[in-house]
Amino acid sequence: MAEHKKVIRIDETITVAELSQRMGVKGSELIKKLMAAGKMMTVNQPVDFDTASLLAVDYQWKVEKAGFDIEEYLPEISEKPEDLQIRPPVVTIMGH
Repeated sequence: MAEHKKVIRIDETITVAELSQRMGVKGSELIKKLMAAGKMMTVNQPVDFDTASLLAVDYQWKVEKAGFDIEEYLPEISEKPEDLQIRPPVVTIMGH
C-alpha cells in the first residue's frame, strides 16, 4: 500500500464542500463518488469520518481525527504515599 503524504485532520464530521476544498478536488467529483456509493448528498451536507476517509483514499489523502485528547494537556501527577502531604479537612456549613 502506498504511503499517504497528504493528511487532513477533521472532527467527527465535515461538509462535502470543505472536504473538497481541503483536498483541492471539485465538490461535484465527490458528489459523484457518493452517489456511486448509494449516498444522495449535496455539497453542504456533512459526511461522517468514515465516509470522508473513503473519499480521501481515492485521491491519496489520509484523514485523521482532530479530537481533543485531555491526557495531552494534563500534567502527570505523582501519587506516591511518601510524597503526599497531610492537610486539615475543609468544613462547609450550608443553610439559610
